[in-house]
Amino acid sequence: MIKGHKKVHIVPVAFELDRAVLPVLEIGADRVYVLTGAQEGEGPVCSVMGQKVKKKLEKRIKEVKVINYGFYDYDNIFKHLVKIAKDEKDNHVMINLSSGGRIVAIAGTLAASMYGWSPYYAKPKKYGGKERSRGLDEIFEIMTYPVERPEEELVTCLSLMDGIETQKSLMNKLEKAGAFVDQEPGEKLSKRSYMEFKRRYMDPLVDSGWITKDTKGRTSRLEITREGEEIVRIFSI
Repeated sequence: MIKGHKKVHIVPVAFELDRAVLPVLEIGADRVYVLTGAQEGEGPVCSVMGQKVKKKLEKRIKEVKVINYGFYDYDNIFKHLVKIAKDEKDNHVMINLSSGGRIVAIAGTLAASMYGWSPYYAKPKKYGGKERSRGLDEIFEIMTYPVERPEEELVTCLSLMDGIETQKSLMNKLEKAGAFVDQEPGEKLSKRSYMEFKRRYMDPLVDSGWITKDTKGRTSRLEITREGEEIVRIFSI
């Protein structure tokens, strides 16, 4: 089951205590990310429940990190999950889908499908009460299906776009960034280089709807779309 060197849990926190803490203690963890539904910039731990979860986990888990996110901000939540995925790419990541509310559960399911995480759902022994539920009856591992994520080199290309670009200007930016090396430094762009750029970058980005291409005369004008800007905002970390 474990594919990496360390067991990492992502635990979104809303109003559940036992559902957030007990699965981590039962499964075991080397590191835990506690996601609290507070807005950015409000402090290291902003919710009362987040503080309780952190305090209980720290008694048994060596490393507990806290991340604040806008409770109803799906894009911001997903951006944090992408950052965790990149930081923990060599480890076995698990995410609790039962402790943080619907929006983060949806984002967590998609992230798990993209990055091969193990999402789980905690069934409590008892529902109701001040802390919503008590105890831990069972942990269900949730089945996911692979979802293709944006290739990193395409995200890099999108992040370099500033206004309207030509093929040549974008190729030069990629070359300076070390993301496109198809010729000797300082050498004039060759027809082969243009064809390679078209195959690796331009065609996939146009087909995905992340850039538009407007050909006038011999020059192609490239412009990032709103969808492309969202890809950059979420995946360019």
